[in-house]
Amino acid sequence: MQKNQGLFQNKCPKSIEKNIIYHLINYNKNRKILEKLPHIHYEDLAIVFRFVQKKVGQINSVLIDCKMTEEWKMDEEDLWRCAKKNTPEMFPEKIESINEMFHRHKKNEEPALILSNQQGLYGAGVILYEDILKNLADRYGWNLFLLPISIHEAMILFDRGQYVQEELLKIIQISNQTVVSENNFLSDNVYYYDRMDHELFCLF
Repeated sequence: MQKNQGLFQNKCPKSIEKNIIYHLINYNKNRKILEKLPHIHYEDLAIVFRFVQKKVGQINSVLIDCKMTEEWKMDEEDLWRCAKKNTPEMFPEKIESINEMFHRHKKNEEPALILSNQQGLYGAGVILYEDILKNLADRYGWNLFLLPISIHEAMILFDRGQYVQEELLKIIQISNQTVVSENNFLSDNVYYYDRMDHELFCLF
């Protein structure tokens, strides 16, 4: 995703609103930069916002900072109102079975899904798309474990009582230490979606 500071120049407010999206970053590791960015604190994450412009073959964007929102006379509530509508439309979800990705079709293998968006950019934000987790949990009939693989994707596991939460925590932490780059790091925690309460939260 290319950055371009001139993207929003000479844009009317309505045009700006139509091009605001969100993505997720780790809160603690980005405290310094978050001082200059409008954001929403969500568990151990921060929801931040971008102004984007999609063209054939490329996506240009700029991170929205507090100076921009002052000029636009917008606050976090305004940004979220725009972004929660625009992001799913501009970056539709993509759900893949790990077994299908690796051409594995063992009968007794535990189902696991990779959740991202069609572009593969900042796809972990899909976990906040309206009803996405509810629909998955209802379809399979189980609560969900979410492992934040990176800022671009998350893994979905179904809680049928077969997983030890502490072991899942070790898996994500080891992955972050050995596989995920610092720029792509999202969280060292495991998330849980309760299908009865419709609630997503950190386990640790």
